[in-house]
Amino acid sequence: MRESPRIHIKGTALRFMLARQNKTLKWLAKKISVSPQYVTMLLNETRFPSPDMREKIMGQFAGSSWDRFFYIKERDKKKCDVC
Repeated sequence: MRESPRIHIKGTALRFMLARQNKTLKWLAKKISVSPQYVTMLLNETRFPSPDMREKIMGQFAGSSWDRFFYIKERDKKKCDVC
């Protein structure tokens, strides 16, 4: 069975938009009801935004497109020594 692709966040684009609005990651975390640590995990790609989380993030930047903040990446195929 093939795994579905993951949606990644474009950290540089998000940081750029925050800087343009003179806002911080802490501000964004509060607005989307998550911890600042979780926002950092999203940016470091140790966590991936759910559809609801993507909507919340985009809601803070009116007029921005989905492609400005997110991209789709196929999951790496796991190597299996016994397969």
